[in-house]
Amino acid sequence: MRNTILLVAAAILLGTCCGPGETGDADSSPFGALSGPYLGQRSPGMTPEIFARGAVSTGLQELNAVFFPGGKELCYSVDRGAMRFVLLFTREENGRWTEPEVAPFTRRYTGVDAWVTKDGNRLYFCSDRPKPGAEECADWDIWYVDRTPEGWSAPGNLGPPVNSEADEFYPSVSDDSTLYFQSSREGGLGGRELYSSRWAGGRYLEPENLGPGVNSPDFEGDPCIAGDRSFLIFSAANREDTIGMGDLYICFRTDGGGWSQAIHMGPEINSRAHENCPIFSPDGRFFFFTSRRSSEEPHQEPITYRSLKERLTSPENGQGDIYWVDARIIDRFRPGSGG
Repeated sequence: MRNTILLVAAAILLGTCCGPGETGDADSSPFGALSGPYLGQRSPGMTPEIFARGAVSTGLQELNAVFFPGGKELCYSVDRGAMRFVLLFTREENGRWTEPEVAPFTRRYTGVDAWVTKDGNRLYFCSDRPKPGAEECADWDIWYVDRTPEGWSAPGNLGPPVNSEADEFYPSVSDDSTLYFQSSREGGLGGRELYSSRWAGGRYLEPENLGPGVNSPDFEGDPCIAGDRSFLIFSAANREDTIGMGDLYICFRTDGGGWSQAIHMGPEINSRAHENCPIFSPDGRFFFFTSRRSSEEPHQEPITYRSLKERLTSPENGQGDIYWVDARIIDRFRPGSGG
């Protein structure tokens, strides 16, 4: 029942947002007052903070914050309910950030898990829209759009061998164009697992399972690869040291070219809720992730209609918010750092 109430509240909120091509009431929007890189937000320290409270993180289910090079354009996802995701874009124009607009290629079909190339000219995302030549939606695949003088191109399907008849999610690409992603395809250790695919000869090669240490018989998802492939951050569930519904872990590249045993990123990052969608800012200064942690204390009293409405339509309501932290927090987990 609690989840139903939250979804209804989120749907009501999203239903009041601007439709395609609309800009909304600038006087009631917080975006017109925001200026500067990263929406003019004060840089976080070593403790995660909600990003752009009341603007980006609002009480809807927001996730997967992806900044373009320069930090003046942002793409992120919102779930309309039942995994019907849309991608939103906001950018700084004439010194002010614009009201978010739904990406034109996710107005009819879903879009989530965006990742942007270093030049900002290609955006990868995931969708269950019909595959080329098909009429009906099927499994989730990795798609892409290219920036053109007229705007974003029509979506292209990345195709096999990366995409399969199973679900693929959360693309992340290293500096040498190696693609990391989540897939539920057969042949792994269990359920959803992490794979990599090298780029050679103008195409992606057969994906390789990242193996034990990274994957397990349970669940792994949302890989975030360092540009130099020196470390990998991902979300996992039901491990011995997991403290929530899903936590963030980090692995480091070994001298032999494999991966170290996954390290739990601790209560500095993780909570009793669900953490996922790790990603770094283009300049490497900030680490972003999504968390469904809630500010509500168990059996909190007293409760009124007004307090209930405020909680359900505000950040930290358990739906999911975007957090950021100084990227130097990663150094705490490096081998030999002493924790």
